[in-house]
Amino acid sequence: MFNSTGRNSTVFTINLGNEFNTSNVTDMEMMFYNTGRNSTVFTLNLGNEFNTSNVTNMYGMFSNTGGNSTVFTLNLGNEFNTSNVTNMSSMFNSTGNSSSWTLNLKSFDFSNVGTNYEDFFSTRTSSNILTVLCSTANGDFINARVSGLTGYNVVCS
Repeated sequence: MFNSTGRNSTVFTINLGNEFNTSNVTDMEMMFYNTGRNSTVFTLNLGNEFNTSNVTNMYGMFSNTGGNSTVFTLNLGNEFNTSNVTNMSSMFNSTGNSSSWTLNLKSFDFSNVGTNYEDFFSTRTSSNILTVLCSTANGDFINARVSGLTGYNVVCS
């Protein structure tokens, strides 16, 4: 849907605000793939109506999003629900890989993913660190996804 939007921009922002209702969507595969890639400054704000409660497929949803951007921000909003998702493969593969940023996954529910999570994250391509916030309930899953990869700081509480 937003594939490669804002690619190679100097400063680019996608703010979906309060009117982008996704409550009936079930498939978000590659939705933001390559969005903001190679941009100097890129911000993706999913807003307050980005409801993912019926989504089952998030394969590659944010893959390469903000890749090679100097400054990258991703706000998943208040309605990002993963309780029905069965495929999260490559979901954050190379996302924001050239900047230091924080990804809040505290509310993520991985209970229905099974084994469909390969390449959930990927090795960071620079010395910048991705801090992943998690809960005590999903910390084991996240730590297993970054095991052996460089450039991650996992903080569970």
